[in-house]
This record gives sequence, C-alpha cells and structure tokens, in this order.
Amino acid sequence: MGLEKENFRVQDNKVEQTITRFAMDDEPVAVGFVFDVSGSIGGMLRQYQRAAHEFFKSANEKDEFCLVEFESAPKLVVPLTQRGGEIEYQIMMTRSKGMTALFDAVYLAANEIRKSKLNKKALILISDGGENHSRYSFSEVKNLLRESDALLYSIGPSPDSVGGDNNGRLLKQLSELTGGRLIVISGRDWADLAQKIIIDLRNRYVLYYSQQDKTRDGRYHNIHVQVIPPRGLGKLTAHWRTGYYAPGE
Repeated sequence: MGLEKENFRVQDNKVEQTITRFAMDDEPVAVGFVFDVSGSIGGMLRQYQRAAHEFFKSANEKDEFCLVEFESAPKLVVPLTQRGGEIEYQIMMTRSKGMTALFDAVYLAANEIRKSKLNKKALILISDGGENHSRYSFSEVKNLLRESDALLYSIGPSPDSVGGDNNGRLLKQLSELTGGRLIVISGRDWADLAQKIIIDLRNRYVLYYSQQDKTRDGRYHNIHVQVIPPRGLGKLTAHWRTGYYAPGE
C-alpha cells in the first residue's frame, strides 16, 4: 500500500514505456470459482469448502460470481450472478468423485466470466493441480488466459513439493501469466488464504501506458514490471499480467 507512479517501471517487449495514468481503485469484482471435486481431492474437500466460505464473508453486494465444478468433465453449476450465497450453498453440498478435467474447467469458467461488464475479473481455482481428463490442451488454456482480462488465483500444493508430479508448478504457471498467483495450502490457515486473495483483488495498482509500436500484427507482447521501493522499505515482489496479443489486421 502507499506506492506512487514513480515507484514503477514498465517495459513492453523490452522497451521502457511512459506511464500515462496510475490508479488504485476498489471496484466491484466478477469472480469465477473453479472448484475441483474430483476423486483425488478426497479429505481435502472440507478445507476447500472452508476457504470458499471465508471468501464470501467479505463479498461486496455489487460483486458478481459464477461457479464451475469439475471432475471427469466441467459443469457450469451457477452462471454469472450477484447472489453469492447461491454459489456458497452449492459448494457446501459438493461431494468428490471421478477424474480431473482441470484445463476444460478453466476454459469454461474464463468464457463465462468474460460476460461480466465489470472492469475487474478474476478466477479462483481451488484444486490439487491434477489433470488427466481434459479435451483442451495446456497450450490452448494458456492462450485463452492470455487473451482474457481475468486474473487467475490458485489455491493448491506447493510448486516445490516432492513426489514426482508437477501439479503445483502447473498452477503457478497458469496463475502468474495472468498477473495472479498461487497461494500454497500447506500448513496455512484457510481464513488467511481467503483474505490474501481478497486483499489482492481489491487493492491492485493499475498502470496505463500507450504502446509506441502500433503494428497490428497480432503478435504476443511480453510485459515486465519493476518496482522501485521507497527509501526505507525492503524488497517488494510484483505480480503482473505477463503479456498481451496486439490487434490483428
């Protein structure tokens, strides 16, 4: 909190940009819950439900929500609505079973949340990060998230966990390309997990710039954001959307 425009540097395809406007707006947010109910969740389901409950305790009356649950296939359980209680009820009634179509679920939720007219959009993926039954590929989901303006927050295992799988790394990679992040569940208080996401969503810095290269070639532009801490403040870690596609012809 408390940073100013002068504390940020933005590069677009390695070319430094002039920040033309700087804001920190606490606006309503459209949130798509992507809830893993596959058999691999098992005993973790009750804790996942608690995390969702904590989130809804801080919901704004103008916020919008949708709910996608997934096992062997994703299902849009609750389309976009302002009735957060309806989604919480559905989550609390869930039972785990089946395989894991994570990519398909993220794809479905991203397409649903883009229907919202709100400026702030986010997906909250609560999962162990397993994937074994999707029709869409990792590359297809990654490209969709790049084209989307929704942040993706994941609640799941550590990317450094042992055991041979890369579930945590998968969640981390998908989250960070959108400007969101992976919140690791191990040993954490579930109320604290939900609060971290709420604070992130409602207190984000918005940096505006006008790209000098106006070429309409549809190519992907990489963005890099550097934070220059004010004097006396320690090292800060930034999370930002890592790029975007330029308009095509």
